[in-house]
Amino acid sequence: MDNYEHEIECPQNKAIMNYLWYDYFHDSNIHRIEFVHLKRVVSLTLECRAEISDKWKKLKYNTEALDLYLNEHIDEFTYTLTFKGVLYFHEERLIAANDYINGRFIDTAMLRKLKAESRKPLFHFRMQIDDGYIDIIFSDFQIRKKAGRVKYLVNEVFCQIETDSSWKFYNMQPCDDFERYLLMEKLYKAKDKSILNMARENLHLDDDSEDSCMFSAYILGKYGDASDINNLVNLYLNIESYMIAHSFCRCCAVLAKRNILDAIELIQLRNE
Repeated sequence: MDNYEHEIECPQNKAIMNYLWYDYFHDSNIHRIEFVHLKRVVSLTLECRAEISDKWKKLKYNTEALDLYLNEHIDEFTYTLTFKGVLYFHEERLIAANDYINGRFIDTAMLRKLKAESRKPLFHFRMQIDDGYIDIIFSDFQIRKKAGRVKYLVNEVFCQIETDSSWKFYNMQPCDDFERYLLMEKLYKAKDKSILNMARENLHLDDDSEDSCMFSAYILGKYGDASDINNLVNLYLNIESYMIAHSFCRCCAVLAKRNILDAIELIQLRNE
């Protein structure tokens, strides 16, 4: 999973377009997650941080006034996200925090298998939470507010990372971890065939390799073959201890390990 971009075209659903696609609920506090198995529905209730911040600004950043307002009017900022036709729901978290960080539509082996057996369009949405992640594969999405009407004219708040054309000089100039990641991303978007060997070279963990290593795993999931699986398994087995040793919390390793498994599963699917 590329943490900065979706892996599919935006679904033709106005609720998705306005609220999920551009991370409208970034930093919002999640109150409840409910999965009704028989109805195949997942409901997620949260308080919208962006709208609370806008209200704070209107109150001239008076925190006491904001608290008083929220005590009486919190329903105005409370949304319920409803995923329908759910064929897969998985929550892996360490119960350390409860903020919605971002959400990405991804292309996974599981999604491809389920699509092959379904007449309805299916989407795999992965939510990154402060303490882990939530995976949902669903066919329809709706949103409502506890008080007031939902508006469908939300401005884009999703940030793209801009880079220059220096990726052409990858083998000529030294660069740090994040720069290597950006250069590899450029090659991937340009569909440069050299990206596969570069990913294999960068699939290692050291003090300056986290971003480029994880993106390498992502690339191998897209283009790698069975010969790459052992190295991906080794990465999966070692990344948690590496992150803890480098002062990352265990929550960070939860999503990273799932992304590595995504890569392994895509390679296995291609070899079936």
